[in-house]
Amino acid sequence: MAELLVTDDNMMELMKMGYCYEFIAREIGVPVQVVDFKGQMMRKKCFDIKPFVETSADFLRYY
Repeated sequence: MAELLVTDDNMMELMKMGYCYEFIAREIGVPVQVVDFKGQMMRKKCFDIKPFVETSADFLRYY
């Protein structure tokens, strides 16, 4: 889902502009955990992105 909502290029562009994960999540309209998961996937692809938050597995329960 995170791959479909924001591309690697868009994520890097927003991060380089200094936006935090919370702002990116608000702009995209998704929970911050989705943006964090995207960051985790990008780190596994060797992008230089710092970890943000610890996510819980039940974050979609209330949506």
